Amino acid sequence: MARDRSFTDNDIIDAVRQLNETGRNINKTSLRSVIGKGRPATLYSTYTELLEQGKIEQELSLPAEPESKTHELPPEISEIAAVVLSDIEAMIHRVNDAAHNIVEGRLNKAIENAKAQSIEAGERVQSIEQELEVAYNTIEDSNEALEQKDNKIINLERSESSLQSQVQNLNNKLLEREDRIIGLNEEVSRLGALTKTLEESLSQIRTSLAAKHASLEATEKENSELSKKVIKLEKDLSSSGKKVANVEGQLEVKEKQLVELKQELIDEKSQHQVTAGELSATNISLGVTNQNLDEANTRIRELANKNVTLEDRNTELLQAKENLVSVTNENTTLAGAVEQLKKELADEKTRVETLVGKLTSDGESK
Repeated sequence: MARDRSFTDNDIIDAVRQLNETGRNINKTSLRSVIGKGRPATLYSTYTELLEQGKIEQELSLPAEPESKTHELPPEISEIAAVVLSDIEAMIHRVNDAAHNIVEGRLNKAIENAKAQSIEAGERVQSIEQELEVAYNTIEDSNEALEQKDNKIINLERSESSLQSQVQNLNNKLLEREDRIIGLNEEVSRLGALTKTLEESLSQIRTSLAAKHASLEATEKENSELSKKVIKLEKDLSSSGKKVANVEGQLEVKEKQLVELKQELIDEKSQHQVTAGELSATNISLGVTNQNLDEANTRIRELANKNVTLEDRNTELLQAKENLVSVTNENTTLAGAVEQLKKELADEKTRVETLVGKLTSDGESK
């Protein structure tokens, strides 16, 4: 993009007027030295355009001198003046001739030297003007370069401001990520503690489960022994029941016999036909029968007590079976709880591994 002119037409007109007043030549370098800005070639081309347009005169006219009145001399002064002028004229002619003869050689030599110096000075002036034009062009190039650098500096300052804003945003994001990492580390620590607690709970549950299994095995063993005893007791109870039935049958027979004997005794007594010997024998028989009845009653009581003991033992066995069922249910519940804890522990481990992987990926991305 072309730069605007750094000078105006009035600057050119004023510079031309100033150069004419000082009697200096109008050229590229003189215009540049007076105006103080712009390229010499551009200044001179603008001067040429203004000259063609008639906005600048070729030579500025000098102001006219005021007219003065001339008075005639008196006759006496005119005569004296004529004599003096005649003498002066003769003297001037003699001086002029002498000076002409003396100075003519020097003047010719001086003219030749002046011409040579003028030519040399013209060449030097032309060279200096060219150097000045180059220097002025260099200055203008430097000004343009400085202007471009100023624009670049402005753009860089804007870019720096934008970069600072981006850096601030990145710092804020970094702080947020650091806070997030701290939170994740705390979460990992909490999960580690929770995992440790779950492992301890699992270990305790396993220990308790082992104890329950041992207790269950002991209970099952005891239950097996009790079952054997129950079977034996049932067999004994069955045998005792048979014996009791036999004894009861014998007892009924004896009771019938006793009733019959008592009836006979009553009949004998009522009829007074029984002798004393028969009565004694009958009493002995009754004593034996009573003894047998007492033994039978004692045996019946023993069997009844044994039956009560068997019933109590059977009740204990039923309670043991109920306890065994309760232990089995409790073991089933514990097994379900253990499976649930294992599942939760696996989920927590998966979550921890996911968090660790995420932290690792975030660290690598940073």
